[in-house]
Amino acid sequence: MKSINPLIPILYEDDQLLIVDKPDHMLSHPDKKLKAPDLLTQVKRMYPKLATLDLQVITRLDFNTSGLCLLSKYKATQKNLQYAQDQEWVKKVYQCVVFGYLPKPSDVLHGYLLKDETSAVVRISSTEIENTIPIQTKYTVLKEKNGLSLLEVELLSGKTHQIRAHLASVGYPLVGDPLYGNLVKNRQFPIKTQQLIMSKLRFEIPDSSHPLAYLDRLVVQKKELDWSLFSF
Repeated sequence: MKSINPLIPILYEDDQLLIVDKPDHMLSHPDKKLKAPDLLTQVKRMYPKLATLDLQVITRLDFNTSGLCLLSKYKATQKNLQYAQDQEWVKKVYQCVVFGYLPKPSDVLHGYLLKDETSAVVRISSTEIENTIPIQTKYTVLKEKNGLSLLEVELLSGKTHQIRAHLASVGYPLVGDPLYGNLVKNRQFPIKTQQLIMSKLRFEIPDSSHPLAYLDRLVVQKKELDWSLFSF
């Protein structure tokens, strides 16, 4: 297994919450069955001042996805942040590298997602069928080179594997994605995981009476996905 980065940077912190940069090959939560390093345990080990707090991950990321994770410090904050998420006041922005050039510099993709609860694999349909959920995926092209595109993606509806599955369904699979990607094309690169990071968290809290109103207009972001990996 890939070695874990010894540092998990804290990019924002206040009395109620913190935002950290999770490496890939790391779980968001402890899982006895998987026996892999997890974000909560690692953060408490690295930052003793946080060890006694009831930290909870609000914005979870897949094992192989790196980037910004929002953590609450207290139960009350956890409840408030979950409410903010439900109201879509917490905007999640990603970057990814896909095969191909998108037809428009920016667009919103529409589709319908069906999740297999047994395998956790999802399928995307362009038309509504039984048990599907409508999804929207907004993309903006940041760079293009050698048949690849670097995209900024905002989830207008956040569902399991939405970015990976939705882009693949319209012909633009993520580079390195072993589940929804193009396995033949993936062999061009020494990359074992999907090229996807959560690059930005943006707060838009219109209710001035809400306990988290002080976060309104706060933007926290990390460095751009490493485009130099694809110089050839």
